[in-house]
Amino acid sequence: MYKFLLVRAVGIPSRRRSGISFTEVPVPVLRDTLDEDQLKAIRDDRYLQLITDPAAYEEAIEQNPLLADDGPELSVTSTDPATEPQTTPPADPAAPGGSPGPWEDMFDTPIGKAIRSLDPKTEGHFTKGGLPELSAIQKWLDDNKVEEQVTAAKRDAVWQALQEYEAWQKAQETEAG
Repeated sequence: MYKFLLVRAVGIPSRRRSGISFTEVPVPVLRDTLDEDQLKAIRDDRYLQLITDPAAYEEAIEQNPLLADDGPELSVTSTDPATEPQTTPPADPAAPGGSPGPWEDMFDTPIGKAIRSLDPKTEGHFTKGGLPELSAIQKWLDDNKVEEQVTAAKRDAVWQALQEYEAWQKAQETEAG
């Protein structure tokens, strides 16, 4: 058994879970830095995949010998951004020149722009369950001459990122307040 897991985002460019940013490139996560709830959250996330191919683990060790089972233990207080909780704000899509954040790639997609343009008070913009209506997103894309077809999976990925950003903002306001 390796002392780390390899996890990657699937179906979306990036995903944040359990305080860790994942991308389409497998990210090594030390097993001892995750509690059971965090590991369950990663395993249950439909946008994350635990890599099981032993060759991928060997390649990760080759690229970073510290991951080897007989290598030195890494500290939980490592400055590796893949193991550190986020402490800097994500980019505000409305702020000019905002610094990149884990949510920024979702803000700047056509679907992200379409969702942000929807009004929760306007009938037909959101479902009864609170999700952005696919037809409203598609209408915005068509009106703006964007040749992209929205799917529920794409909408859900962008909506999740936007919700995480809003939750992060509220948490920051509460801490500062």
